[in-house]
Amino acid sequence: MFKLLWRIICTGIIVLLAFLILSLMSGGERFRWFGKEVLKHSEKIGEKADEIREKGEWISKGLDRAKRTIREVTDGKGDTSR
Repeated sequence: MFKLLWRIICTGIIVLLAFLILSLMSGGERFRWFGKEVLKHSEKIGEKADEIREKGEWISKGLDRAKRTIREVTDGKGDTSR
């Protein structure tokens, strides 16, 4: 358990030092590039999520229409909840 804790602490220190060195050497240019890439990809993911939501609404409306049609055909008789 002590070895795991020690490795986590050492890894954190190494990551912190790498962050500071990159910040001082490139003035944060690499971090800005990374941020722009993340923003670009998050916009694409957001558009896909909107498409999925719209398709889900379309499917839900279609199911509601099918349920209404089944109820009309059976005149409310029978179990249509399955």
